[in-house]
Amino acid sequence: MVSDQALCRTQGSTANKVFQQHSSRRDVNKNIGSLDVSDNVAKVVRTVAISSPHRSIPSRVSERGGRSRFELLYGLLDPKLHSYMNFRDLRQIPVQRHLPFAALAICVIIQICGIAFLSQGHANLDTQEYLSISKSLVEGNGYGVVGASFTDFDAFRGESPTRMRQPGYPFYLVLFYWLTGQSDLIVQISQVILNLLTLVVAYRIALGVYGERSRNATLLLLAAYFPLWVTSAFILTESLFTFLLVSTMYLLWRATTTQSKLLYFGATGAGFAALLLTRPIAMLPCLLCVIPLWVHLGFRKSVRWWGLQAAVCLLLVAPWFIRNSVSLGDYTPLSSDAGYNLWYSSVPDNAPKWFDSPQFAEAVGDGYYLDRAADERFTQKAIVNIKANPVSYAARALVRPFWTWSYFPGSRQYRDLTALFMALNVVHYAILLLAAVGITTTSRRDLAYLLLPVVSLSIVLTVSKGISRFIVPAMPFVLILAGQGIDRIWRLARRRT
Repeated sequence: MVSDQALCRTQGSTANKVFQQHSSRRDVNKNIGSLDVSDNVAKVVRTVAISSPHRSIPSRVSERGGRSRFELLYGLLDPKLHSYMNFRDLRQIPVQRHLPFAALAICVIIQICGIAFLSQGHANLDTQEYLSISKSLVEGNGYGVVGASFTDFDAFRGESPTRMRQPGYPFYLVLFYWLTGQSDLIVQISQVILNLLTLVVAYRIALGVYGERSRNATLLLLAAYFPLWVTSAFILTESLFTFLLVSTMYLLWRATTTQSKLLYFGATGAGFAALLLTRPIAMLPCLLCVIPLWVHLGFRKSVRWWGLQAAVCLLLVAPWFIRNSVSLGDYTPLSSDAGYNLWYSSVPDNAPKWFDSPQFAEAVGDGYYLDRAADERFTQKAIVNIKANPVSYAARALVRPFWTWSYFPGSRQYRDLTALFMALNVVHYAILLLAAVGITTTSRRDLAYLLLPVVSLSIVLTVSKGISRFIVPAMPFVLILAGQGIDRIWRLARRRT
């Protein structure tokens, strides 16, 4: 049997002749020359990279105890095979050695500024709800609202047990707020870490989908898009939900591109369960993810793997469903805020939607606008409003997602500052335009994957409030497309020059 060394020498000799015929390939020379490897292995890599960039890696060229240098180099050269590359490998590329750290530094600086200047304390009603529920858990009173004193709802004293909010973030606050001395700063620091991980995972998705062509533009766009990162300043679900969404989408991408499908599809199902237990709007991407699976794997395989993924998700959500069924008699795993959101969407845009609305006051009564009784009354009033003018409701439902995407997140509060408002929206429209260019250069398979969060959260807006908070978690995927758009425009410009 031929030894590995003899095989390498034979391949190296043949590769050397082929490489001499293709000496004009400067890009291959540059990539290989910058890495510290043996001549024979380098020549083999050059030959494979030139002659067949998608050839499978020979199993003979390997090292004991781990991946071979051949596999490492091939993964670095071929942007379509990033399963052979991890962030330890990135340190071998000079361009990428500093930029990721600069992006992380930008992200940290933005978050420090957000914590310093944007923190709202506990003034937000959502924050008060999450803290009240988590406090009840710590005090041993179960999952409920006990002795509440919510702003503008003086008559409301609590609801226990409750399903006012999904349990993910209240349990998060138990760990990082109540068990750490009731410090907002600890929660904010933990959310800073989550945001940094979100940046890393989103960048990893971009590398996996597009390779290294648009890595610099995408990384800088992700790092500089401050609405994603200032969320760490607030005691709200945004940082946790965005991290879970990006991480779950990464697992879904790995499930479609790796041989270890059972492991990754199971992990994806767990990710969707965590999303659903954090925000009920995650139910739609859980269902619609069958579409990118269909495009990637075909109909039969997609149904089979989606079934496994859904089974894992349902298994993990089942305890919360059983708890609601037994304790409350409500056969649902969702929170009791759907009624208010549906009613909000059924009211004309210029109509009052708080205590200055007679319908709101009637639905709330002496309770709270998200308690179970108010949820039922809001649902009934929403149905009446929709039946009264279904055409108008349908028109508003179709327009609302586009209107929500039409302005820079958080910029509406600066409408009086015309210059700032216009500048932010110029940036926003530039990002959307670049993303549109990126869409035109993206394959159908990758496009079905990247647009899943964007389309899912946009559909939710048709039956809910049209506020930018709901679309910010989808922005990493828009920015990935925008990075590809920049790369496309840059390449076209270089061809003309």
